[in-house]
Amino acid sequence: MSAKRVEEIFLHQRTHDRLGYRIHVAAAALFLFLLPFPTSISEFAVAPLLITVLIRLPGIYKLIAPIGGFAVARLAVAWGAWVGLSWFWMIDAEGWKDEASYLRWALLVPLLWPVLDRRQLLLLALLAGCVFGNASQLAQVIEGCIGADWLPWNRMPGRTSGWWDPVVGGSLLCAALGAHLGLALLARGRWRVVGASGALLSAAAIIATGTRGAWIAAAILIPAAMLVAIARALPSRKFAGQLPLFVAAAALLTISLWPVVAPVVRPRAKAGIDEVRAAIKSGDFTTDTGARVQMWVLAGEAMKEHPARGVGAGSYRRWVQGYLRQSGVDAATRSVHAHAHGIVPHIGSTLGAVGLLIMGAMCAWAMWSTLSAPLGGDRTLPAQALGVDAACGLALAGLLLAGLFDTVHVNSQTAAMLWALVALCQTRRPAIAVLRGLGV
Repeated sequence: MSAKRVEEIFLHQRTHDRLGYRIHVAAAALFLFLLPFPTSISEFAVAPLLITVLIRLPGIYKLIAPIGGFAVARLAVAWGAWVGLSWFWMIDAEGWKDEASYLRWALLVPLLWPVLDRRQLLLLALLAGCVFGNASQLAQVIEGCIGADWLPWNRMPGRTSGWWDPVVGGSLLCAALGAHLGLALLARGRWRVVGASGALLSAAAIIATGTRGAWIAAAILIPAAMLVAIARALPSRKFAGQLPLFVAAAALLTISLWPVVAPVVRPRAKAGIDEVRAAIKSGDFTTDTGARVQMWVLAGEAMKEHPARGVGAGSYRRWVQGYLRQSGVDAATRSVHAHAHGIVPHIGSTLGAVGLLIMGAMCAWAMWSTLSAPLGGDRTLPAQALGVDAACGLALAGLLLAGLFDTVHVNSQTAAMLWALVALCQTRRPAIAVLRGLGV
């Protein structure tokens, strides 16, 4: 479908079903706002959106149907099919059912498609939900300062993650950081202020979680976002003169805030380095980081055994337990999780090279469609959409970088975030409907 035809069908929807369209936008924004809330809330938040689409379906099926011809949607279907096919060689039926259940979030691709012309509002809603998560982190800090015990969650010392599990919170916040960086570097006007403020807040919140994987992801994401901004803006020469200011501001903030964050970062960083050394040199896999090193190594062994197809979705733990027994190791003495603590080793071990190719291609295509100039390959991205689309693409990049140390596709909240961002990065998406007073 051509970009012109995409605009036509979205315009028809806005003019012929205004009430249904507005309800759909509201339901989508509500879901994205509640997505970063506690899992019990985010799981049910999708219900209004699903019900709205089912009610509207007789009138909008011609609008939804064309996405079947778009690359990202086709790859999403291929991913679901490959997970389903792995039933025939999996070795853990319950594990397979558990991992396959996360495919439900892939429905966000068609559910959000009819309102993708309101990406500004949808992105604002998602980031606002993350800010509420930051507020829960602040509440945890206040509780610790006054010595109270009134919050329903308990965290280990140095893990200020609010209502999120520290690892999950770190991954979600990396997505928020990417989105804010996209707005700060490539948006205009008020959106740039929102992006810069949000980036500072998200970076501080990531540090507060104590999640080392998220720290590394954020450290990679920030310069990567700057490189993207340079590549996108150099042809127009609009950003080149401002880049030194961003770099200087980032350096100044890092230097000034280091005395504050150092007491949090140094102990966790040192412990992680020492545990990795112990795992490599002495084979000590009993530590937290050592156990993760072992999971990656064992994931590699699983992929060696079945390089193309893997051992089957949900079968990582069962295969590892069997491998350890065959190696003469008591599995009870090792920390064996249901996942490999990393999206790449986990997909490689359970779904093989084919799974890695499908997921990698889908995410790469989604990010490229938002971070490159062409929209769907046949026209230039509207200038007003540049910041918002880049924010969506960098948010997906941030989540995937966190996924180097977290299996974000098989955890309910991070899986919901993954598929929501893939949906927002859908190829051939319509031009955004600019919010009054917040032009990009």
